[in-house]
Amino acid sequence: MEALRAQISETQNARSDLMKWKLVIVAALGGAALGVNNQGARLQYLLCFVPFVCVYVDALCAHLSLRIIAIGDFIAAEKPRTPDEERECDYEMFLRTDTSPFRLETLALHWSTILLCFIVAGAGFVLPVSETVSSRMGDIVRFLSGVVGIVFTLGVWAFHNIRVKAIKKAAKEWKKKTFIVVS
Repeated sequence: MEALRAQISETQNARSDLMKWKLVIVAALGGAALGVNNQGARLQYLLCFVPFVCVYVDALCAHLSLRIIAIGDFIAAEKPRTPDEERECDYEMFLRTDTSPFRLETLALHWSTILLCFIVAGAGFVLPVSETVSSRMGDIVRFLSGVVGIVFTLGVWAFHNIRVKAIKKAAKEWKKKTFIVVS
């Protein structure tokens, strides 16, 4: 059990690191795209990558979150052997309730992506480079990348929630199998 708990801790650290890298990468892309230079028109296309970087990091964080939930539910479903392990299993079960105390981090992760996607989509029309056809096409590309980013973010979020429900169902089935009482 200790190895599983250590894996939860390592996974949580990796998830936190990914969230930090999301900020760094978005800031770097945004800074390069909106920075003061003579190539403003070309570098503004870098904004198109912001939604996809965010969705990619969100998907990786969702995967790590699923790993944490799966391990925690397994620990909670296991038959405790000592009073200390019983308390730890109770704690794992508490963390897996529908009112999990750690959902705010997941909400911040996905809502920050949605907000950034709206900003990129809006930048397609707020920051027009010029009125030429090619630059208007760039504005449309930025708008579409923001919209696609929003759709993908909602998809990752929905898929994550579906997988969480599947893990919870599997944990309940596992608990039924491991706690069969022989009369």
